[in-house]
Amino acid sequence: ITHIRTLLARTRQLLPNSQRLANLQNDIDTKQSSIRSQLSDQAQLAFNRANNSTVLDERVQLTNEAIKLLDSASELDPADTTISEMLMEARNQQAEVSRAQQVIKRSQALIGQNFDTELSQARQMLAGLSSQFSQDERFRSTVNELFTRYLERAEIAIQDGDISEAQTWLDAMRDDPFRVLGRRTELFRVESEIRSRRMRGRLILATIIIIGLFIGGMGIALARPSWEPVLFPTATP
Repeated sequence: ITHIRTLLARTRQLLPNSQRLANLQNDIDTKQSSIRSQLSDQAQLAFNRANNSTVLDERVQLTNEAIKLLDSASELDPADTTISEMLMEARNQQAEVSRAQQVIKRSQALIGQNFDTELSQARQMLAGLSSQFSQDERFRSTVNELFTRYLERAEIAIQDGDISEAQTWLDAMRDDPFRVLGRRTELFRVESEIRSRRMRGRLILATIIIIGLFIGGMGIALARPSWEPVLFPTATP
């Protein structure tokens, strides 16, 4: 259509008074407007579906489809600001989805290294995606693997008797991005173990204190002949 319009424009320069060329020009303009409108509507539909999609692969496919349609519509009418704005928004979303894919891929690599620092970094990266891509299968699989590593750390800390560290891992598992998993059974189990260890520690401490008080009382009782005359002196030496 663009090439036909160019040829018509050149022909009308040679025949400016031709009514037939003028009618043909109007028909071409009408068809171009109709095609541009159809392309815009299809692009808007694909873009809306992409916005409502929670699966990354589907969102990438729909966004790319919308961009191709908008590119074609923009070629028909480069001056249409609405199409230009939609195209810019679609490209921004394309960049956002691409960044999300890179974050997930990078997080998987960090989790594979299985060091505390890398696990913490992966959790922070994935937490930024939990609100938008919580239903994406790849995202949930990555978060689930990270949760398993955190759970292992908490259990090791409990076995080593480091309740403070175990509590730190437990608190992290209650936060994003782990909330999307709903693995409350494991959290409750770890919390119960921590509570049991703390209760056991309190009982041991209380037992030690009671034994200490008992031994101290016995020592005071045995030393009574020494301290009683000092505290309660008699009338004569």
